[in-house]
Amino acid sequence: MILMKANDIFVYGESLRDRALAQVEQNADATWLAQAWSVLRAYCVANRGFVFTVPAFAIYAQHKQGLPKPREPRVYGAIFKQAAKLGLVEKTGAFEPSPDPRQHFRPVACWRAI
Repeated sequence: MILMKANDIFVYGESLRDRALAQVEQNADATWLAQAWSVLRAYCVANRGFVFTVPAFAIYAQHKQGLPKPREPRVYGAIFKQAAKLGLVEKTGAFEPSPDPRQHFRPVACWRAI
């Protein structure tokens, strides 16, 4: 039995998450990714300072901007992680219930357009 320190467990979990997000992004349709980036950039510019969740943005992008549903919905997580690195969004530390019924009202992170 391998014992891990609490910090090691978190680092390992983050590593698994990052690898999964990278794989999802690599397998995403390039045209869809370009469209999603365009919608996210425009949304952030128009709503600077506004707080929103990834599922709320996905609903907005699909229903208000005509972005087709991605093959893999987790690709939104990859996009937001990259958007945070580029300074488009930042996590607020707050959580809200997801507006996506498929997520059964689970808490999701809030992001701010910066």
